[in-house]
Amino acid sequence: MPKRAAALHDALLEAARHLAIVQTGHAAGGFRRRAISTAYYALFHFLISESVRVVMPRVEPPLKRWIVRAYSHSDLRAVCQQFANGRIENVRQPAQGLLAAPIAPELTKIAIGFVELQAMRELADYDLSYDASSAEADLAVFLAEDAMRAWKRLGAGQNQTVFLTALLLNRQWARTSP
Repeated sequence: MPKRAAALHDALLEAARHLAIVQTGHAAGGFRRRAISTAYYALFHFLISESVRVVMPRVEPPLKRWIVRAYSHSDLRAVCQQFANGRIENVRQPAQGLLAAPIAPELTKIAIGFVELQAMRELADYDLSYDASSAEADLAVFLAEDAMRAWKRLGAGQNQTVFLTALLLNRQWARTSP
């Protein structure tokens, strides 16, 4: 029986760990920048994977590949910004009306980690003068790992399902909200 391939987010997180440990040489800064970017993409793909798994559990792989492409960086950031302070009243409708108080601290941690990682990734990918430090690369890997661990501690629940659904439907819900 062939060995099952690792999930993309796991492979990306492992790559980020390896990229972050490069300490010397003329390319070390580039490796650290890639570590930051790759850690962000690990969490991005982890959240999408969890969203598809929970919201659409019976979707077959050919359709799943197309659904995954419907998620956007800006929608994930917008939803995470809404959840980042842990207050239901900051979440856009209809998600707000579907949430039960309180929002778990783990869900807030995930949202904050995603927002921070995305900001770090934009700096690492687009600011040509940026020289990523070892501490920044390590922090990016930690934020991705910590968010994934927090998700696993959360388990199933209504708020988690609403969060994962909002990651996909944020833009559509914005158009239908009063």
